[in-house]
Amino acid sequence: MRMWSEERRSGTLEFLLTLPVSGYQLVIGKFLACMGLVAVALALTLFLPLTISLLGPLDWGPVFGGSVAALFLAAAYSSIGLFISAHSANQIVSLIMTTVVCGFFYLLGSDTLTGLFGNQASETLKLLGSGSRFESITRGVIDFRGIYYYLSLVGVFLTLNVFTLEWLRWAGNAANTNHRRWGLMTGLFAANFLAANLWLAPISWIRADMTQGNVYSISEATRSYLAQLREPMLIRGYFSAQMHPLLAPLVPRLNDLLEEYAISALI
Repeated sequence: MRMWSEERRSGTLEFLLTLPVSGYQLVIGKFLACMGLVAVALALTLFLPLTISLLGPLDWGPVFGGSVAALFLAAAYSSIGLFISAHSANQIVSLIMTTVVCGFFYLLGSDTLTGLFGNQASETLKLLGSGSRFESITRGVIDFRGIYYYLSLVGVFLTLNVFTLEWLRWAGNAANTNHRRWGLMTGLFAANFLAANLWLAPISWIRADMTQGNVYSISEATRSYLAQLREPMLIRGYFSAQMHPLLAPLVPRLNDLLEEYAISALI
C-alpha cells in the first residue's frame, strides 16, 4: 500500500520520474520487491508440511499447489495494490481501496455470490473470481488456465501502473499525439491480456494432477476401456446450487472427472 503512496507523500516520486529510467523498469522493480517479501513469507511456512510429513504420510500435491496458488494470488493482488497506490498519497486510502478491489475479485467466484444465479452464470463467475481459481489450484491440480488468469491480472494492472507514471510525468502539459498513443497502447496491452483468457478457456488438457495417486484424473485402465467404445457416449452432470455441505466437496472432483473424459475423447 505504501510502495507509491510513500513516494508521493515524501516528494521523492518527482525525483524518481526525472531519473534516466523507464517507467516500466520502476514498476517492475517495485513489483519484484513485493514478490521478494511474499517469497520469503512463503518459504518460512515450509517447516509446517515438513514437520507433518515426519509424523505421518503427507500428500505433497496439495502442499505444492497451495504454495503455487498463494504465490500467484499474491502477485495479482500486489499488482492491484501498486496500481492503486500510484493514485494516492495516503497509505490508508490505498489500503482500503486495494482491499475493496481485491475483495471484489475474490467474491466474484465465491459460493455466496454464485448461489444467487443459475448454473451457466455461476460457472462464468467462477472463471472470473480469483478465489475460485485459488481453491482449484490448492487441491493439487495445476491448471495453466488458472495460472494465466493471475498472470493476466498482473499484466493488466502493471500496464496500467506504467501508464499512471507516464500520466504523472505529463501533469500540467497539454494533451498531444504522444499521450493518445500511450493510451491506445495501454488499452491494447490490457485487452490482449484479458482476451487470452477467453482463448484458453476451451483448452482443458494443459493441467497437471500433482496429488498422490492422481485422484483428480482417470486411470490408464479407464482410458483403455474408453478406447474400446464403439458408439459415442454422452455424460451429463447436474449439480444443485443448494447442495448439502457434505456433498459440495465432490462437485469439483466430478467436474474434473468429466473434463478428463472429454479430454480422453479428443485424444
